[in-house]
Amino acid sequence: MTAARIGWIGLGDQGVPLVRRLLASPYDVVLWARREQSLEPFAGTRAALAASPAELGERCDVVGVCVTADADVVDVVVGGGLLEAMRPGTTLVIHSTVAPRTCAALAERAAPQGVHVIDAPVTRDGASHDESRVSLLVGGEADVVERARPVLRAYADFVFHLGPLGSGQHMKIINNTLAVSNLALIFDALRVGEAAGLDPEEMLAALRHTSGGSVMVGLTRFYRPEPRMDYVNLLNKDVGLFAGLVSGQPPSLLNEIARETVDRLLAAGRSGPGAGDPPILKGQ
Repeated sequence: MTAARIGWIGLGDQGVPLVRRLLASPYDVVLWARREQSLEPFAGTRAALAASPAELGERCDVVGVCVTADADVVDVVVGGGLLEAMRPGTTLVIHSTVAPRTCAALAERAAPQGVHVIDAPVTRDGASHDESRVSLLVGGEADVVERARPVLRAYADFVFHLGPLGSGQHMKIINNTLAVSNLALIFDALRVGEAAGLDPEEMLAALRHTSGGSVMVGLTRFYRPEPRMDYVNLLNKDVGLFAGLVSGQPPSLLNEIARETVDRLLAAGRSGPGAGDPPILKGQ
């Protein structure tokens, strides 16, 4: 796919750094965004712009979609005319974290026109875009994934093929729920340390360089002293997806910890500015 033209929809916190990586590659890049201001980071770059999702679909060989939730994906891919305009043999890559059944429904719709669908949600191993490596957790038919791999590697450090379509979503949902549970343990560790007279900020600085740390140590700034509700809402979405994943299975400790953590963060956010640390940090 050395001559492939890559289309991209979704220029939020996740999408913008990935497109910057794409623009450093040999691939031609075409962008579309609902809001014109979302395109501002790429003013003066070699990125081409499409007037609609349908136009982007017509022009591109591989299209990445990196929007927030299931309804957004369906709205762009189906409602925006993207899928209908894509040519036989092209590939749609779902980078959003959504229910596996959403990917399956899109693949079923795409099959009659010969368009391939893979899911490749995005994750990172660092607390900031600059200091982290990007991994794609991929699900799809092996031959489709292998054909797309050179494109995916243009903006990802690692590409993990987990299995058939939907497997990437399963892995991402499990990962994100595990991350929420890590956050709960970090908050509890800070509570214990503070009770012992330790400075919480110095504890976090130390944990970034010790065996007990994790990526989530660097992300606690989004959840304390007041949680950023856009981040909490994303956690709530992903934990809800995990609950659907384990439905009908034996009780999941991961599900219980993550659900309680998100509920407490939601409650802390509703209490408004100045409410102090999330209740879980206070041990309430």
